[in-house]
Amino acid sequence: KNNPYRVIGLLVGATAPQQVRQINRLRQSIEAEVEPDEDFSFPVISKLQRTTETVNAAASKIHLESGKINASLFWFYKGNEIDDDAAFDILKGENGDKEEAQKIWTSAIKGKEITKRNVSCLHNLSTLLLSNAFKGNKIFVKILEDAITLKLKFLESDFSADLVKIATDENNRTNKVELQLIFLKELHSEIEKNEDFSTDRFLTILNNLNFSAKEEFLKGFVQKPIRQIEDEISKTKTKRQADKRDAEIFGKELYENTEASIEQLKNVLDTSDIRYQNIADKLANEIL
Repeated sequence: KNNPYRVIGLLVGATAPQQVRQINRLRQSIEAEVEPDEDFSFPVISKLQRTTETVNAAASKIHLESGKINASLFWFYKGNEIDDDAAFDILKGENGDKEEAQKIWTSAIKGKEITKRNVSCLHNLSTLLLSNAFKGNKIFVKILEDAITLKLKFLESDFSADLVKIATDENNRTNKVELQLIFLKELHSEIEKNEDFSTDRFLTILNNLNFSAKEEFLKGFVQKPIRQIEDEISKTKTKRQADKRDAEIFGKELYENTEASIEQLKNVLDTSDIRYQNIADKLANEIL
């Protein structure tokens, strides 16, 4: 909702001269305290408060190659002049209709092979669903799951390289694994701000999907809980050996202190995974 491209009011892939012209127009409108001309900020997504500071900050972010790639993963681009243009026209203006735009992009990909012609519809639909999934402090799980599934399908395709070229230049070599990791890390940082949606639920969604960066991304969610469980086992063992009379209390505390970590591992690893079995056996033995 505060994507740099949205703040400036442009689609991903806007040329440098287009960016300069749009930024200057916005600055002039803000200084004159008048509404800027209709652009690609799509007010229907959410209310957008522009100031000279937010416009300048957005311009700085997409001045860098890394900033362009990051922002492009969470904003729209035009790859299909028929479907994309129709959906963008519907999203524009105060009376924009997200459901109608969603129908256009869904129709372009539903039951169809992903090709160069409709791949932008896949990316744009996912972006629209992401904006729908986050409403204030609430996350709509089914919408988020659909958005992640579509986005990773796009990023797993060979056409994801086209987005990099559109957003940056021909020389950028960011590959699909790197794109997926950028997307998932950004999304996870946003999810962590929400108290009603746990990281475990996020990991459960990812575990049901197949994508190139899966093992690399989930690796961090394996090492941390294993380390936490091992630390708790070590502390409990020391306390038990020092005072065996309270061993039952220590065992219950160990169980309670490691319950969340072992559940997280279950959401990341299959219970047949040797890493899960090893730490689960160590934990069980110390509790017993």
